[in-house]
Amino acid sequence: MDRIGQTLRIMDEHGEVLRRPTRRHLDHKRSRHYKITLEQFEAMLAAQNSRCYICGQECDRAGLHIDHCHATGRVRKLLCPQCNLSVGYVENTRRAPSRRAVQLRAKIRAYINEHA
Repeated sequence: MDRIGQTLRIMDEHGEVLRRPTRRHLDHKRSRHYKITLEQFEAMLAAQNSRCYICGQECDRAGLHIDHCHATGRVRKLLCPQCNLSVGYVENTRRAPSRRAVQLRAKIRAYINEHA
């Protein structure tokens, strides 16, 4: 393990070293950064059936990101990595180059406004 249990080194089937955050590190980050308890996180996970709130993709508990408003710090929902990045992109950019991006942006804007 690296610094105070932050990451766990795991070998994949090809002998490559993968670094994964330990549960202890994730629990500490969740309580310190997002200010939610393990019980609150578990309740969110159960309410969303371990699925991303936006696209519905099923993820394990480590695969879902805690989405939050950067302006207020308020926790919104649990999102898959792709939707979490998309929310950040929409919040931080003004241009949407394609029709699909415009549609996705509208859906994400509605999500952000609903949970601001």
